[in-house]
Amino acid sequence: MGPENTLAAMRQALARNVSWIEIDVYAVAGQVVVFHDSRLERTTDGRGRIADCSLDYLHTLDAGDGERIPLLAETLELVAGRARLNIELKGPHSAEPTLALLQRHMTAGAGEWGDFLVSSFDQRQLALLHERQPQLPLGVLLAGPSLHYVQDCIALGARSVHMAIDYVDRSFVDDAHAHGLQVLVYTVDDEDDMARMAALGVDGIFCDRPPRQTE
Repeated sequence: MGPENTLAAMRQALARNVSWIEIDVYAVAGQVVVFHDSRLERTTDGRGRIADCSLDYLHTLDAGDGERIPLLAETLELVAGRARLNIELKGPHSAEPTLALLQRHMTAGAGEWGDFLVSSFDQRQLALLHERQPQLPLGVLLAGPSLHYVQDCIALGARSVHMAIDYVDRSFVDDAHAHGLQVLVYTVDDEDDMARMAALGVDGIFCDRPPRQTE
């Protein structure tokens, strides 16, 4: 696959007929950029914290194979109507500008709220989205076991809980389903792990190398 969170990677995923694409976003200088890490060094030839950079600087960087860091607006234009989009809010204050872009997308008649799923570890941002746009599907990200995840999901109106693969077992899947929650698991790249998750009845997985889907 192409470099992560680039338009090239998304084009390759679309060519495989995936039903969903997951991206990560930060609010930077009044725009929403698609990027995973808080710092630039791992995936670009730049340096520093992404939130401290100007858009002009970010546009000069190589994000791998000559790709640049895309804007969420560009991603919406590319993916619209071809796959659904899971947007993970990474940086602070990214909920409002992300919602504004999605609302403009809806107003333009380019999709519907069910085409999106917005997720985050930051439940304060999810609460803001639930208050402003209750039709927008939300997912609560967990890094490990939580005794109160169901209550958190209910309070946020979330439709799904997103759990690290190391903590997913039959009891967790059954409990989440019993409370009306979908279970999405990250990150599942090994074929044996994919088969194990399917046997547990999870509703979806996040993977870096999606298998080609048939029509």
